[in-house]
Amino acid sequence: MPCGKQSLSYQWQREGRATEMVHLNSRRILSRAAVVLAALALGAVQAYCQKTISYQTEDGWTIYGSFYLPEGASAGPVPVVLMLTDPGWDVRSNYNVLALPLMKRGFAALSIDVRGAGQSARGKHLGEVSLEDQTKIQLDIKGAVKFLASQKDIDAHRIAIVGTGVTAGYAAMEASDEPAIQALVFISGDIPAAARRVVGDREDMPVLCIAGKEQREDVKNMAEIYSLS
Repeated sequence: MPCGKQSLSYQWQREGRATEMVHLNSRRILSRAAVVLAALALGAVQAYCQKTISYQTEDGWTIYGSFYLPEGASAGPVPVVLMLTDPGWDVRSNYNVLALPLMKRGFAALSIDVRGAGQSARGKHLGEVSLEDQTKIQLDIKGAVKFLASQKDIDAHRIAIVGTGVTAGYAAMEASDEPAIQALVFISGDIPAAARRVVGDREDMPVLCIAGKEQREDVKNMAEIYSLS
């Protein structure tokens, strides 16, 4: 779908680290994340392009995603939010509620079905995917970052990642050796020790932690991540 031409301006907020811990009802979690992420950019648009994309990971897995680009992005490269599904729990279409408000504020977005989820499942749910393949979700994220870097309308140096559940830990690990990752959002995230160290080490990186208030264990985990930042 072609995008029209429109002049836009963007500003990535870099005035120190901003970390926030938010308790919300589950229904409001994604919409709250959209509001906070959108606050990182200036410039509003009312229309956008959406298309299905796919790419190959280093180990040959085909990953499918939904790529959202605001109209007028050709006026200059725009920041982008990469949204990761939680395999076994959701699919990338659930992230429309997050992507659409971002488009209106001038962000591009890419939501992907990681291996074992949605269209990238190869006919298998996560429980049917080998443990070896499950540990390679990191390659799905690296492939997404590489895809975004190949898009002329994307500023590959201004990427935020939203990780939900198990993918939150992989999102943090990507930020460990990829300076282009400039912000992280964890939604009821499962963050192992190595990923937690990344949160503490990246003092330049804003972090938002979100958990449903009825999910006590998730709130505890997110509070621990918050304390490290």
